[in-house]
Amino acid sequence: MSPASSSTGSVVLFYLVSSAAAFHLSVHLESVDQKSEFLTLALSHQNQGIRHLQHHLAVDDPAQRESVLASLLLCMTYEPITVERNFWLTHLRGASQWLHKVNVTSWAHTESTITMYQMLVSTATMLRSQILSEEVAQDGNFHFEMETMLEPYYLHHIFGLPKKSLEVMSNMIAMAVRLHQYGEEPPLDLERFEMELYLSIPPDCHIPAATRGQEDLVHHYAQIFYFGSIIYCKRRLRGLPLADVQPLVEQAIDHIEALANYKSRPYSPILWPVAMAFFEVQDILLRKRVLAWLDFIIKQSTLLMWQKVRPLVCSLWEERAISGKEEIYWEEFLGEPSTPSIMIV
Repeated sequence: MSPASSSTGSVVLFYLVSSAAAFHLSVHLESVDQKSEFLTLALSHQNQGIRHLQHHLAVDDPAQRESVLASLLLCMTYEPITVERNFWLTHLRGASQWLHKVNVTSWAHTESTITMYQMLVSTATMLRSQILSEEVAQDGNFHFEMETMLEPYYLHHIFGLPKKSLEVMSNMIAMAVRLHQYGEEPPLDLERFEMELYLSIPPDCHIPAATRGQEDLVHHYAQIFYFGSIIYCKRRLRGLPLADVQPLVEQAIDHIEALANYKSRPYSPILWPVAMAFFEVQDILLRKRVLAWLDFIIKQSTLLMWQKVRPLVCSLWEERAISGKEEIYWEEFLGEPSTPSIMIV
């Protein structure tokens, strides 16, 4: 066991990448002994990585910031699938506090650091929608700032997330936090905001040469974010009943299903906008389409996340069949003690 005080940010990243790989292998191996062996290895490397990361967050060596940024991003993308809520919430708080003190605009100038920062901000923004009651979600504690979003913007052609869509999502979720924690009603110009949301139709995306051939895939990703954001606005900010968003849900699902046309390599869309549609489905036939697509993506992506999402979606649908819970919000359902821990990122 190497002392954290003498390590570098690359050591943190090594342990966390190794842990993520071991977790992934432990899920897909058939041998019980091998599963156990890789799970033990994953937990050991995870503990080592976190120990070293805590040291670097406290010390803040400018030479190690890029590796620390990558490590925080890794913690907030794979750990919400493998650990309990309180554990990854600690990472979210730590990342927010770290960003608050390091002035990311003064040192993140390479393509890799800019991309990682944009990924970290977008991931934290989506996580925020699930933790409306948490202290870290408050404006004064949530330091994943859109105002400091670095340029150029890369997430459109990588994940199909246009910058305008991310900005609108960030504003919406901040409003939802204030509404939930303080009873602060959305601004009187909410209708104007909603109109802006409708008008933020994803633009055509310039696809770099290295990722040519993915134009249609990126188009569908962007449309899924577009409809998912409108659904979130109508349900969480406007407080509209499920019945009123069903046309939007079906339009989103049309684009989600279109992803099944791409089978040449493993891939996975971002969960958040997909979940915004799937959580709100009422029609029985539409639910069958959702389950069929989930069966497809479980095989296509090989990610544990989708294996956990399928029963979760079904459980929410069943919950809404209970008298008095017909309109329960998805984040309230996920916050119930009996609901398995998974974060929507």
